[in-house]
Amino acid sequence: MFSCGKSYLDVKRNQSEVVPHNISDYQALLDKYDLMNLKSCYNLSIVAADEYVVPLDKWETLTHPDQKNAHIWAKEIFEGKSSDDWDEAYNRILIANISADGAEKITPNEMEHEAWSTLKGNAFFYRAFNHYQLTQVFCKPYNAQSADSDLGIVLRTESDVTIRAKRASIAETYAQIINDLETASELLPVKAVIKYRPCRAAAFALLARVYMQMDNYGKALECADSAWELNHTLIDFNELDTELRYSFTIDYESNPEILFISSIPNLQIFSAARYNILPQLYDLYEDDDLRKQIYFYQDPNNGLLFKGSYKGGATFFTGLATDEILLMRAECNVRVGKLSTARECLNLLRAYRYTKEAYSEITEDNRENLLKIALEEKRKELVFRGTRWEDLRRLNKDSRTAVTLERNLDKTVYKIEPNSLRYAFPIPDNEMDLSGLVQNER
Repeated sequence: MFSCGKSYLDVKRNQSEVVPHNISDYQALLDKYDLMNLKSCYNLSIVAADEYVVPLDKWETLTHPDQKNAHIWAKEIFEGKSSDDWDEAYNRILIANISADGAEKITPNEMEHEAWSTLKGNAFFYRAFNHYQLTQVFCKPYNAQSADSDLGIVLRTESDVTIRAKRASIAETYAQIINDLETASELLPVKAVIKYRPCRAAAFALLARVYMQMDNYGKALECADSAWELNHTLIDFNELDTELRYSFTIDYESNPEILFISSIPNLQIFSAARYNILPQLYDLYEDDDLRKQIYFYQDPNNGLLFKGSYKGGATFFTGLATDEILLMRAECNVRVGKLSTARECLNLLRAYRYTKEAYSEITEDNRENLLKIALEEKRKELVFRGTRWEDLRRLNKDSRTAVTLERNLDKTVYKIEPNSLRYAFPIPDNEMDLSGLVQNER
C-alpha cells in the first residue's frame, strides 16, 4: 500500500500512449492515413467488376479466397476467413465515431472554431464514406419500393462498441449517409490542408454518388453542380508524357483533379504477371483518345496493363476527383432532359482527353444515344476506381442499360445476370459467428 502512491497511478503503462482530449488529438486519429485512406472498402468491388481478365492457370494459383471467389461471383466468398473490406471499414467508422463524440464534448473558443468544424466535418465524412462503401458491397442495390424492408448494413453512429449490432434497412442506411454528408458539407473547408482530408467539394461529390444510386438524378445533379462550382479544374492529357511507366505523379497533392485521396492496397489478383485489361474495354478507346496511352501500357512479358492510377503508382485510386463530378453532371443532365448541358459536360472532358488535332464535339441530340455516350465516357474515364461495380448495380435496374457479365476460364464460363442476388456479397463468416446478423441471400 505504501509503495503505490498517487503519482505512480498517474503514470501511463506505456509512455507512448495518448488519451485524446483536445481537437488536435482527435484530428490526429483521423489523420492516420494508412488506416483512414489507404485501405478503402473497394477490394471486392474492383475484383468483381468487368475491367480485366485473368487466365485459368493464374486464377487457380490465387491464395486469397475472397479474391479468387469474387472474381467468378461464387456463392461462397470468404471460406471462413475475415474480410478486409468489412473489418477495415468498421475500424475507420470506429475512429470517426470516437472523433465525432470527442468533438461534441469540446466547446471551442473563437480561435479553435475552424479546427473544431474541420474535425467534426472530417469525422462525419469518413463515417459516411465507409458506410456508403459497405452498402455497395454488402447490400442489395437501392430500390425505392422495397428500401424499407431490404436489409442495409450495421449502422455505427457512436463509439460504444458494446451496443448490440443489427442491420438497419436500406432506407435507414441511405438516410444516415445523406444526413452525415449534409452535415459534413456545412462544416468542411472549401480547400483541405492536405488531400488525405476531405474538402467541401468531396462531400458534395459523394452525395451525388449516393443520390445516383437512389435514382434521384435531380438531387444528384444539384450536389454534383455544387461540387463542380467549388472545384472544376481538369488535367489536359495533351500535356502528359505518354511514355512514363506511371502517368501521374506520386505527388498527388499536385494533381488538381483530386478532391480526396483514397486507395486500395495492392491485391494479389492484380499483380503484373497475373491480370490483363479486358479487351472489350480497351477497344472502346479511339486511337486519338489520349487515355489509351495514358491509362495503359503493353508489357512485353505480361500483356496489357493499367498505369493510370491517380495515386501515382501501382495501387488503385478510389477517392473523389473532378473528372467524376463532370461525368456525373453529364449523365444527370441527360436524365433530367437538359441535353445541351450534358453535351457541354462531355465535350469539356473530351477536349482534355483527346489530341487537339483530332478532337471534335459531340452533337448527338437523341436522349437515349446521348445517355449511352455519357455512360461509355464514364466507363473509359474511371478505370479501376471502384465505381464500375456501383454503376453495374444501378444500371442493371433498367433493362436498357442492363448487362450480363461473363468470365471465361478455359472451358468454364461464369456469369452474373442483371439484378442477381450475388451483386450483394455475403456478410463475412467471422462476423456472422460473433454477431448473428441476418445473412444475405446468394
